[in-house]
Order: sequence, then structure tokens, then C-alpha cells
Amino acid sequence: MTATLETCDATLAYDATVISQQLSVQVPEHEFTIVIGPNACGKSTLLKALARLLPPREGTVTLTGRDVREFGNKEFARALALLPQSSQAPDGITVGDLVARGRFPHQRFLRQWSIEDEVAVNRAMAATGTTDLVERAVGELSGGQRQRAWLAMVLAQDTDVLILDEPTTFLDIAHQIEVLDLCESLHAQGGRTIVAVLHDLNQAARYGTHLIAMRDGEVVAEGAPAEVVTEKMVAEVFGVRASVIAHPETGTPLVVPLGLVEHA
Repeated sequence: MTATLETCDATLAYDATVISQQLSVQVPEHEFTIVIGPNACGKSTLLKALARLLPPREGTVTLTGRDVREFGNKEFARALALLPQSSQAPDGITVGDLVARGRFPHQRFLRQWSIEDEVAVNRAMAATGTTDLVERAVGELSGGQRQRAWLAMVLAQDTDVLILDEPTTFLDIAHQIEVLDLCESLHAQGGRTIVAVLHDLNQAARYGTHLIAMRDGEVVAEGAPAEVVTEKMVAEVFGVRASVIAHPETGTPLVVPLGLVEHA
């Protein structure tokens, strides 16, 4: 397995609060990796470390074998794009202007907007189905439309790695499927390395090609969905008794909750 992103013996913390210690995680190249686990287990903290927003107190974070601290800001943004958990657009900004901001890392003092930028923006909007929204204000869009617009912006960065922190939060089930279908398509067509945090186990097993299960700041299991999503893992990580069966259409693991684990 070739790792695109990797943490090695990383200690991740906010001020005096330590979230993870000696955390070693490998994100496989060209896979759609989904991080799962209960609330406050360290999922988003891991993504922040991978995206260089949270420097490790100890250990290292590397991108394609290179310490992320060695990258210049624009250089790193040309390699990795992040869609954070909460994204806010300036008042009145249009979808077209928002997506165009994704090209900033590719611009130079002597090279401003170019044909390459135009092509990248048009390609990103076509891939996300936002071309018809180009003149619409982002604040006027539905939840699903707005999330697709943000995805178009990070796609316009034209990176090989995408990090998506809870991209389906606050969306109804139809818009969740819309966003995840889009991510699946981007992964299948472009061979991108995608890392996302999801709360829904069945969606993670359905869309992910590689899962990382976390609890209390540690990795409990990682691998293919069929290897990770087991009754034992659901009980240990989420405290839920469940039956895990094969999805009747996709064959991926399907979690049927039965109740909470009873503690002696």
C-alpha cells in the first residue's frame, strides 16, 4: 500500500487538551477513505492535522513522503484541497466567484487569471452540476446546492488529494446521497485520493473503499469496509449491539442496530 498522507507517532492537542498520542495513520493513495467513530473521538482533529491546520506537538505528518511543514502555502494548496466542516461565503458572492477562488493557489504576481484557470473552473462546475448556478448568490442556494458549490471550489484547486470534513452534515437524506454520489464519481473517474469524515456507518460502508475507525483518539480498525464494519467493532467503538448483514444490492456491510451494549 502506498500512503498519500501519513501521520507517524503524532501527538495532537488543543492547548492543554490532548486528543491523540502516538497516532500513526496511513491514507492509501487513490482510495476513498472514510473516517468513522463516535463524537469527539478525534476524527476532525485527524483531518486538521492532515490538512496542516493543526501541527502535531510530536511526531510527523507527511504528504507523499514529505513533511507537510516543508511545503510553502500555495504549494501545499496545489497538492491538497480541504472542505472544512463549516464553510461560510462572503455576503452576496456568486457561485461563479466562489468557485474561481479555488484557482488562487495557481496564480502568480505576473500570472493572474488564465485560460487554464477558466478551463479548471468550468470543469469543476460541470462535474458538480453547478454550471447553471453560476450567477446565483451562494446564500440563496439550498443546502445540497451550496455544498456542491463548495465542492466545485475545492475541485477547481485541481489537487490530487481532497479532504472533506463531514460533507453531509445538516443535509437531508436526498442531498446526502447527492453529495456522496458526486464524491464517488470524482474518485472513480479521476483516481483522486479522497478522505472524508462521515457519521452514518452504512453510508461509510457503501461509499468508502477504505475505512478508518477511531475511538478515544486512537485507530481501532482500518481496511476495506467488509473487514472494518463488524458486529464486534460496532459494539466496541459505538457501544451498540447490531447485526451486520450484506446489503441486498451492493453487497457492502449493512448495520442493523439492536440496542445499546449493556455494561456490567
